[in-house]
Amino acid sequence: MELNQTKFKTYSTLDWKRYLSKEYHPVANLFLEKHGTKIFKYAIDSISKSLKDNTDVITLFTLKKSTMVIIVYKSDYLNFLKVAMEWLITEEEYELCAVIRDILNDMS
Repeated sequence: MELNQTKFKTYSTLDWKRYLSKEYHPVANLFLEKHGTKIFKYAIDSISKSLKDNTDVITLFTLKKSTMVIIVYKSDYLNFLKVAMEWLITEEEYELCAVIRDILNDMS
């Protein structure tokens, strides 16, 4: 009997704070300047869906050409949303801030 061998990738998970916090590293600042609004919008949508589906974690993105995945655990959604709100205010993305405000109200 022949077995069909399928290759599976193993991913390492990384905490979001290292890559989406301006205080952490200057590279994070450059990344946020280029992709911040898109990343935070995706994260806000994912957190909203996660809360509705009662899942414990969201995956933000996979680092390009690697097996590293940036994640946010449910226990950290509140902290993440606060960081996102602060960043989005500085970028004057008030529509997304309103979405975060609504999510925070639903969480309390």
